[in-house]
Amino acid sequence: LWNWEKPKSMASVRTTNAAGSPIRQVLFNSVDNTQVSVVGDTILKVYRYSENSLKQIGNYKCDPLPMRCQHWLTEDRLLVGTDTGDLLLFHKGDLKQKLTFTLSSDSVKGRNKDGATLETKKATGPPESVDALKKIHCVTSGSRYVYVSFDHRLHYLDRTEDGCYEKAGHLCLPIPEETEYTMDHDIVQLVRSPGDDVIAAVTTGNQIYAVPSGFSGVLRGVDNYLNRLTPTFHSQPITGLSVCIRKSLV
Repeated sequence: LWNWEKPKSMASVRTTNAAGSPIRQVLFNSVDNTQVSVVGDTILKVYRYSENSLKQIGNYKCDPLPMRCQHWLTEDRLLVGTDTGDLLLFHKGDLKQKLTFTLSSDSVKGRNKDGATLETKKATGPPESVDALKKIHCVTSGSRYVYVSFDHRLHYLDRTEDGCYEKAGHLCLPIPEETEYTMDHDIVQLVRSPGDDVIAAVTTGNQIYAVPSGFSGVLRGVDNYLNRLTPTFHSQPITGLSVCIRKSLV
C-alpha cells in the first residue's frame, strides 16, 4: 500500500496462497477506502488498513474457484467473477448468491460500418480456446443495473426483492466487417463515470464502447448494441481506462 502524496510504502502483506497462485485484481472498497480486497486463482481475501498494517478481516468461504475480477456494491456487498462463468455475491463475508453464465449456442451477430448486419459463427477451436470464452472478464454497476462482461457480450442484471440479482438481458459489440471470428473482441474493462452515469467499456479489439445514453433495457425483437464512445482514430491497444474529478473519462 503506497501513499499517493509521498513516495512511501505504508504497509505490505503477502496475499497469495501456499501454492503461489497468481493474483488477478486488487481493489479498494469504494465506500470504505480502508478496506482492500484481493482475488486470484482460488484466492479471495479482504484486508483493512489500520495502525500502519494490513490485517485480513472476515472469512470469505466458497468453493475453490479461479477468481478473475471483483466489484464492491456497498460497504459489505462484494461481487466476484470467475474464469468458469460464475458470478458470486458476498454479503458480510457470506456467499449469498451464485449466478452461472453459460455460452450461447446461436450465432454472434455484429454490424459493419454501413450498419448492415453480418453473422459470424463462433470458432470451435481447441478445447483451451473454448474454455477461454467462459471467463467473466469484468463487472461493474450503474444506477439501475449490474453489468457483466461474458461471452463477447455485456450482460446486465436487475436486483430482486431479496437483494440478489437476475439476468435481464445483454448488449452486443458491433463487430468489424473484416473480423472472421469474435475471439479477439471481449470487453476486458468496465468503468462508470460518477458524473453522468456513463458505462464505458474497453475491448481486446482496441476500441472503447459505451452503454447507450438513457439505457433502460433492451428493445424486444431487435438487435441491441453498444455505442462507440469515440471515433476510431487510434490503432494501437488501449491499455487502461479510469475516471477522475476534472475529466469524466481518462
